[in-house]
Amino acid sequence: TGVIAAVERHPLVSWLQQGIGATVCTDNTLLSAVTAPGEYAQARRLAGMTDELFSALLTCGQKARFRRPSG
Repeated sequence: TGVIAAVERHPLVSWLQQGIGATVCTDNTLLSAVTAPGEYAQARRLAGMTDELFSALLTCGQKARFRRPSG
């Protein structure tokens, strides 16, 4: 969306270090020209991103996925 000028300045690693649930999203792949693998690759390359933090990122995304209502 252009809110953050450069991916290297994104606070994702800081958020994860603080225990804030965060993940990557590709809501509009056609207009934004992004893919899930590409977004995850960028996140993985962020300074300070560890295997543990990346795992937390993936887990958060799994927990936040769309679910059918129960009942």
